[in-house]
Amino acid sequence: MNVLYFLYSHPSSSTFVAREIEALIAHGHSVAVFSQCDRDAGPDHTELDGLDVPVRHAPVGGESLAGLTTASLYSPTVIKQAMAHDRTRFFPINLAQAGRALDFVANLDMEIDHIHSHFATRAQFPAFYLSKLFQVPWSVTTHAFDIYAPPQPYYTDKVLELADSLVTISEYNQDHLRDELGLSTPVDVVRAGIDPDRFRSESETVPNRIVTVASPVEKKGYGTALRAVANVADDIDDLEYRIIGWEPEGYPEMMGLVDELDIRDSVTVLGRIPDEALRRELDQAAIFLLPSQVTETGDRDGIPVALMEAMAMETPPVSTRVSGIPELIEGGVTGFLASQKDPETVSERILEALDSDLEAIGSRARETIQSEFNVGTETEKLIEVFEQCEFGTDDSGTTRA
Repeated sequence: MNVLYFLYSHPSSSTFVAREIEALIAHGHSVAVFSQCDRDAGPDHTELDGLDVPVRHAPVGGESLAGLTTASLYSPTVIKQAMAHDRTRFFPINLAQAGRALDFVANLDMEIDHIHSHFATRAQFPAFYLSKLFQVPWSVTTHAFDIYAPPQPYYTDKVLELADSLVTISEYNQDHLRDELGLSTPVDVVRAGIDPDRFRSESETVPNRIVTVASPVEKKGYGTALRAVANVADDIDDLEYRIIGWEPEGYPEMMGLVDELDIRDSVTVLGRIPDEALRRELDQAAIFLLPSQVTETGDRDGIPVALMEAMAMETPPVSTRVSGIPELIEGGVTGFLASQKDPETVSERILEALDSDLEAIGSRARETIQSEFNVGTETEKLIEVFEQCEFGTDDSGTTRA
């Protein structure tokens, strides 16, 4: 199968998408990637280095209809679909991006059989045009912010409605799409897995060391984490809390909270570090802390990849009962779960974890990743979705029942 990935690169999904593409190639499929960001924007996509994957980076610019030269974009099918579903303000941009992708595909040594996107946002909408042009099915993987706190709800609704098939990363999301949003489009669960072979424990655990790897956004629960650590620091003199993912000088309010809680001696903010150093930090940690929470806007984590990576390194996680996280962590068995936005409960789980058989829990945690969150087996499920996905809309542009 020849698959076109139509993406807008996003920091929270780049590694997962790259691993997914790598696994598709390992299964004998061909992949091309159309990315709507600069090559140097966001994190480095080193995961694709060494793979025979054609990639086109095409940042959105000041497009106008007068500047479009791809004649096939003016076909009655495309114009009809645009008039039925797009908004006037974004029509030139969406049509131009579809044209750029069309030019990219025209120069490939393969005919596209399937189009796949990640995140149900406006940036993915031009893939709908391409699906009509190529007469091939289009599927979309939804994650979290795109379906709980979408920046442009109109386009999220349209992507969810018009895609031939939807994939999501958790049963929690699947229930939301079916029960809360009332979608009739097929929705399959394919986990955002990792390659456990890239995460193997090789270092000795440093007692009472806690690590968090996360961007400094509200849904990661840093306020709860710091307050919980402050509670625990009163009981454990040699407690270490190491934070990876942001630079201290860039977030003075976060460092202000560290000072307010009087835990500066226990907290080390490492910023962004290379992958090898990250694996070493995960390996040496006694526990991994990520008290995810739902924000006032509804934004939340899906099933954080950072939790999977820690578990693959046999480092027990302490997290919260938010979104699909309980599908990853079984409380007291493969990790520890607390209530969201509750520093007291989180600190209790931290103390419970540090007083437990970390080696046994870590071993079970890794087994969970190998069996249930392995990108290799999850990609096999995705391939089944691609193979079973059927293209088709009626002349009015309404999706088939």
